[in-house]
Order: sequence, then structure tokens, then C-alpha cells
Amino acid sequence: MMAKFLQNRFFPFFLIFSIALLFTLPQIISGGMIIGSDAIFHFNRFYDTAMQIKTGNIHYFLTTFGFQQTGRIINPFYGPLMAYIQGLLVIISGSWFRYQILANFILYFISGVSMFSLLKCNKVTLKINLFTSILFMTTYSVHYWTIGQCFSGWGAAFLPFALIPLRKMVLEGKIAIVQIGFSVALMMQIHLFSCLLLILIYFIFFIYSWWKNQHKIQMIRDITLSVLLFSLLTANIWVNMLHLYLTNEILPPFINQSLDSNTIDRSSWYWLANPIFLVPIIICQFKCLFSRQQKLSQVNKMASMTAIFFLVLSSSLIPWKFLMSQKIKIVELIQFPFRFFIPFTVLILFSFALSLEENSLQRKAYSKYRQPVILLSLVQVLLTISYALGLWLLNDIHYFESLHTHIQPIDSQVIKDSFHQNDLAKGLSYWEKSTPDYLPLYQKTEQNKYQLYEKLILEQHRQFEKKSCKEGVRIEWTSQGKETTNLPIILYQNSQLIVNGQEISPQKTTLSEIGTPTIKQVSGKNYAILTYKAPSYFTGSLRLTLISWLILCLYAVFSIIKRSSGGHFF
Repeated sequence: MMAKFLQNRFFPFFLIFSIALLFTLPQIISGGMIIGSDAIFHFNRFYDTAMQIKTGNIHYFLTTFGFQQTGRIINPFYGPLMAYIQGLLVIISGSWFRYQILANFILYFISGVSMFSLLKCNKVTLKINLFTSILFMTTYSVHYWTIGQCFSGWGAAFLPFALIPLRKMVLEGKIAIVQIGFSVALMMQIHLFSCLLLILIYFIFFIYSWWKNQHKIQMIRDITLSVLLFSLLTANIWVNMLHLYLTNEILPPFINQSLDSNTIDRSSWYWLANPIFLVPIIICQFKCLFSRQQKLSQVNKMASMTAIFFLVLSSSLIPWKFLMSQKIKIVELIQFPFRFFIPFTVLILFSFALSLEENSLQRKAYSKYRQPVILLSLVQVLLTISYALGLWLLNDIHYFESLHTHIQPIDSQVIKDSFHQNDLAKGLSYWEKSTPDYLPLYQKTEQNKYQLYEKLILEQHRQFEKKSCKEGVRIEWTSQGKETTNLPIILYQNSQLIVNGQEISPQKTTLSEIGTPTIKQVSGKNYAILTYKAPSYFTGSLRLTLISWLILCLYAVFSIIKRSSGGHFF
């Protein structure tokens, strides 16, 4: 009976499901939270989309619930489709504690299925496939979300699936038009930097295949069609980003001045140590690659060489300090070189699985250590998660306070309990972070933008009553007799503000460096309504995106039906 179950085609998914559930058990049992460096930023994004969906007050541009209801623009810059999906998960969960468990479980499951799909499409046998897929689930590339709530973890989970077209590109010199266009679009709807990494991988493989292939014109035509499909599926992002960047000077995300220290051979060594067996696997694969006795497939060689490229980028072999001193924009956007270790991790595990499949001697050696490697890797993950949970359970909540993270000076247990309650706004009101990413810049200043956000928003917003409305955000307050006041909201060029019935345009009011307006008020009660005038082509770009995704989904359904009757998917 057991042997029959193990041979069932659903067994791999059941096993991956079980491992994903195992990884959530420490949090389920302990009742603790893991609040990493990016948690409050993303919780605010998802709270905003969750409440938009729940109330029906949909505002694509403005944040009308999260980020102190400032009306600042975040999600159009940062994977809008994924933000609304995560918002749905928040609604389903009902509390931040349950959301974190559900989101983590989904991430683990997707990462395992994603790697399993990549290896299956490359004809890797079941045992080697499951070994590699589970090992990938234990890597820090995946747990980057679990431990730090950094969104590159979601990009890592989907990346193996996006690499499925590489086999066809290398072996047949053909471009899987639909799958490549879909994969890049999906990644862009999830996380922009992960999308750029995927494009870089595709570019490397395309150049190799194009150079070897005789049908160069056809390949260029097919990749052009993939780009066109990608453009249709992401029109809501690039059209509206163009609008925002052309009409405003946008403050870029955090620029890391210590870029050279955040490499995997310096302060970010833990990427190499999770799981502990990753380094021996890397050494084994490099030995296979450079051994004259080993015969590796072209796909394996290309994956390995591309992996080395990303390994170098993630290390201090690149003169990051010098490059930063040159103020090169693309280098400033990298933020942390260790993020290049994510595609390296995926590619090295992929090529290692191919090497096990292609080399009988190495496969015999692997069979001896397969079970202890997996077992110890699972234990290491559970210990890492338990340690992170222990920080929450054993410390006063103010232990987490840092330079730009502000926690209200109230009882620690009250704040901890708020993350278990159905009122999602409570935890975010107790725990705030000054994040100036994507704010508009109206004046050149050397003043720290984090401190400006703290001074103009965090220190003032509690003096005003804000609520979401059909138009956008309604702000009410009582004046103590002063003629003017600074409203803790953000105005972009297309923002519209009505104060006590009078419309005030951003061009005709006094704005701070980050776009907070100083307005005239009357004695007693005052009100203001903040809205955003979307460009005329906004609705068209959104409809184009949604229709394109709908058509693609229907195409996928028909392709699956065709494949089940002997046809081919994509």
C-alpha cells in the first residue's frame, strides 16, 4: 500500500506540502511573530490593499489605509498585482499572526513545486528531483522572506518555474514565446528586482543560443513577440511608472553606502551557511564542471557558468566600494550584492541535480548522504525559525526599536497581542517605521529623508483624524487658532487637495521637501479631502493588463486540455 502511494503522481506535492507545513509548526505552536527589517513596510502595503478590497474604496495610486493614510504612492512602484493578492490573504487570515503563517506556508509550497517543475521538465528522476526541491526549500533565498520579510524571497520561490524555457532555448534554439513573456510579466508583477535578475539570465542564455543557432532572425522575431506579450501583461506597471516618473522627481529606495560589506564572503556569509550543506554542494558541482572526466550536458554547463557569474556579483570580487564612489545609478539601485546569490542558488542546485542525473558515480555517492543531508537541513531551518521566534517571545517589544523604527511607549504585551487581533490597524499604529521610498522631492536638501518623514508625518499624524472615503482620504482636525498648519499627507503633481471646500493644487501651495503641504486653516473644525487625478490612459492600461491575463489563462486551460490529449503545452 505504501509503495503504491509513493508511486502516485500526487506524492511529490503531498511531500512538499508536508515540508511546508512542518516549517510553519514552530510559529503555530509558539504563537510568536517574526518581525524582520521589511515587515512593517510590506504589512502597510498589504493592509492598504486588503482594506481597499474589503471596503470597495479602490485607489490604485493612493494609500488610503496604510502608511499613516498619507496618500503616498507605493504599490504602483512595487508589484501591484501581488500586493492585491497578498491583501486577499490578509483578509482571509484576519490577523497578522495568521497571515504570516499562511503567507509563509504558501511561499514554502510554491518554492518546492517551482523547483520540482523545473527539474521534471529537464527529465530529472523523482528521487533526485525531490531531494533538490526540498533542499531548495531550506535555502536562505527562500527564507529571506520568513526571517526578514524581504520580498526577494517571493521572487526566489517563483524563479525556478521561470527557468523552464531555458532547456528549449539551449537544446533546440527555440524561444518559448508565451512562457517567457508570461514568466517575466509574472515576476514583474511580484518584484521588480527579481524581474531584472530573470531578464539577465534569459539574456545570457539567449546570446549563447543565438550565437549557436542558424535561425537567428527567427529567434529575434520570437523574443520580440515575448517582449510584446510581456508588455501587454504589465501595461499597468510600466505605463503608470512612466507617468509618475515623468511628472515627479521620485525619491529612490534606500541607497546602501556600505554596499561592499553586504557580500556573501563578508557580513552576509549566512547566505552560504543555510543550509550548511550548500557549500559542499557548490564545491561538488564546480568539481564536475571543471573536471575533464565529467561529461555534462549543454544545459548543465550553461546553468553552471551563469551561476558562477552571479556568485561573483554577490561577492567582494567586484569592487563595490569603488563603483559606489562613482555614483553609478544602476549600482546604487542594487542595494545589497547578496541578492545576486538568489539566482546563483537556484542555478547551482539546478545544475547539481543535472550532474547527479548525468553521472552514475556521483549518483551512487549522493545516495549514501541523501537522507542525512535532508534531515539535517530541515532541522537547521526549524532551529533558525525557532530562534527568530524566540526573539519575539523572550524580549520586551521595545527590543526591536531601532534608528528609524518607532514603537509606542505602552505595555509590551498589549503590542504583541495586537498582532493576534482582528483589528489589523492596531499593530501598525503601535509599530511604525519611517520609510521615505518613492516620495516626491520638491526641494534639494541634504537633510535626512527618514528624519523628515518622522518629523512631518510620524510626529504629527495623530493630531488629525483620517478615514478612507470614495474620493480618497478625508482629514479632519480642530484648529487652536493658528493660521496655518502642516498636513501629514503627501502631494504628488497629480494629487488634488480640497481644504474646507476650496481646491488647492500642489503647484499653488507651500510644500515641504517631501511633499507635505502647509495650508491655511480656520479657527475650530477643519476638513480636507485628498484624491488623485489619474491620467486619461490609466484605465486603458489597467483594462489591457486584465484582459491580457484573462486571455492567457484561457489559453493555458486550452493548452492543458490539448496536452492531455496528446498535444503540447506552450
